[in-house]
Amino acid sequence: MFAFLLLAALQTPPADIVVTGARLDDAYAECVARHCSPLRDAQVSIAWAERAFRRGDYIAAKRGLAAAVARNRSSAAVAPRPVAALYEAYGTVTLQEGDLDAYRGAVGAQMRTLRDNLPASDPAVSNAELALGDMWMKQGDTRNAQAAYERAQQLAITHGQNVTALSAGLRLVTLASAQGRHGEASRLLEGIARSPVAQDAGVQSIIPAFRLRLAVGRADKAEIDKQIAAMTRLGSNLRPVLISNPPLEPVAATAAREQADKFGDVNQFAMQSTDPSELKWADIGYWIRPDGRTADASILRSAGDKSWASAALDQIAARRYATFAGDAAGQGVYRIERYTLRGSGYGVPKGSLIRRRMGPMHVEVLDITSIPDVLSTPGS
Repeated sequence: MFAFLLLAALQTPPADIVVTGARLDDAYAECVARHCSPLRDAQVSIAWAERAFRRGDYIAAKRGLAAAVARNRSSAAVAPRPVAALYEAYGTVTLQEGDLDAYRGAVGAQMRTLRDNLPASDPAVSNAELALGDMWMKQGDTRNAQAAYERAQQLAITHGQNVTALSAGLRLVTLASAQGRHGEASRLLEGIARSPVAQDAGVQSIIPAFRLRLAVGRADKAEIDKQIAAMTRLGSNLRPVLISNPPLEPVAATAAREQADKFGDVNQFAMQSTDPSELKWADIGYWIRPDGRTADASILRSAGDKSWASAALDQIAARRYATFAGDAAGQGVYRIERYTLRGSGYGVPKGSLIRRRMGPMHVEVLDITSIPDVLSTPGS
């Protein structure tokens, strides 16, 4: 979930801390002038950056959070949670914007801030290890991801943090399955199923969903049918569990680059110093029906040409979720996701000395369902 909804992770704030519109700008100006405590600066700067992000101004959000980090990093020892929250928000924005080096640095700094200034028994430390593992997965470094997930799991088990231990364990199951280690994935999952935390009713509805995903990965039709039947009997009012999600079809430029690399051809789409590097984004809303199918996917708003987002609509239409108990009307759950089309990283293109967003086109997806829509707030 987006790092901008972090008030609970910091502490319960006074009612007048979170503001919008002109009041938010005034509060942000105070913090820029260094008249705020680390806690207030984190809350105000994150809210200000969230508004910029929702409007599509990724660079303003990125720069605002980078400045807030610079103002507060020296307070890590006395205010580790607010400082870590700023790093987390900065990491979220830089990932969406495509600056993967900054993203890696932000998550690492978040981890160090919490680990060095909180006791090992604090749940924030093990949760930061989870975030570190997720970052390594985004970077394609499965070895470091697995190590981080294992550390998070061990920390959580040692200190009786059952939910975090479960989250880490399920990530290890997913990682093993993705790497084709199906037997190991099944053994890990069944170990979780026998653990005390798995006796909770909510977890009992999750385990069959993971068994189903593993069966889909093995193309085991008999097991797929068995687990679908088990989930139908259980039902669930929990967040729908994604079972299958087809890959996004590559955009033309990406396909051309891959073709050129494969056959040694001239890359007609190689980035030059004069090429634009702006982001494109679209917010897409859709329903997840109780039968696990999606419906009514549509582009709610976007920046620039949105023809590229048709592939996202096709992907959402082909998704399948685990069945769950819906409302009386059978509507299900409504989601909104931000799709960002950007270069896959930062570099220096041919004929330039300026570091900029470049590389094969990549789509980053973020669930923004529960972020307040400040665009409709008067004065914003």
